Amino acid sequence: MHKVVIVGRPNVGKSSLFNRLLKKRSAVVADVPGVTRDLKEGVVETDRGRFLLVDTGGLWSGDKWEKKIQEKVDRALEDAEVVLFAVDGRAELTQADYEVAEYLRRKGKPVILVATKVDDPKHELYLGPLYGLGFGDPIPTSSEHARRSEEHTSELQSLMRISYAVFCLKK
Repeated sequence: MHKVVIVGRPNVGKSSLFNRLLKKRSAVVADVPGVTRDLKEGVVETDRGRFLLVDTGGLWSGDKWEKKIQEKVDRALEDAEVVLFAVDGRAELTQADYEVAEYLRRKGKPVILVATKVDDPKHELYLGPLYGLGFGDPIPTSSEHARRSEEHTSELQSLMRISYAVFCLKK
């Protein structure tokens, strides 16, 4: 089964995005950072097929869990086909966002940049700095309002087909 991993710094809405894509409340969501420490998995069913979605703890948290969380994320990314890099679309980019971006570049996986918490289309005007992360067009979403979540599954399916073709060429 295809595997997609959601990655980002703490409190950017990774678990909310996970729940929205699963179409059920499976991961715990809170307004404080550090709630998700373990990996959470669920199967997303689409009209084009299914894939395993993995929610992760926030990277570069600066707390006692930081090293263990990174080890878990490393393991999750080993066989991932696509990464959803979640950033808070309503906040300025932080040093941790840039560090996560560099970490993902080193992993060499296809990355979809997801701007979370973009509740209103007017807020898309403020997404320009996200291009500085180097992952192309950010997809603005609002998990709370189900904004553009179907586009995620469609784009993920397309990226997984490309990843599979590349994998076959490498053999």
